[in-house]
Amino acid sequence: MKLKRCSLAFLSLIIPMLWIGCNGDASPERSATPTVSPTPTITTDDKGNSINPEGWKLPVTMPEKKERSTRIGKYQDERTIRVDVVSYSVKTDKEHRIIFEGPYRPGGQASVITHVDELSVGGGKVFCFIYWFSPFTNEGLGDEIGVTSAYKFCDMDGDGKYELKRNGFGMPIVPNWAK
Repeated sequence: MKLKRCSLAFLSLIIPMLWIGCNGDASPERSATPTVSPTPTITTDDKGNSINPEGWKLPVTMPEKKERSTRIGKYQDERTIRVDVVSYSVKTDKEHRIIFEGPYRPGGQASVITHVDELSVGGGKVFCFIYWFSPFTNEGLGDEIGVTSAYKFCDMDGDGKYELKRNGFGMPIVPNWAK
């Protein structure tokens, strides 16, 4: 009986030591609780643009067809530039419907992406995506309402992150990095 108690006492000491050895040290500097990463600070500039330094997550869509066109855009210094636009029609049937994060509307309506414009200059330097969406009712998944809005996601510094988000129509300003 003494041997069993001794073995149990030994095991109760050795198992925590093995656990600590496998999972790092037990120093007082080590925090027992996980640390939470800070949330990116989202700000609004003087033009009403939402700025996320980490970049906005772009919705993934299922394109149906693609069309190419050009438009005239402006740099921040007011000089004009030819902007290449690739427009993708997006599947909106029940299996492929992408519910846009906002704006949600009263009366049980949400927004669904209907097409996407990819804007680039200078041989394919993509600086902006425009997501076009229409509201639809949650009850009848085929009941789209004819009102259309757009969100623009723009990469303002050329790092591949789309930091600027703005609701509305019109051509966005072409950032200087895309020259």
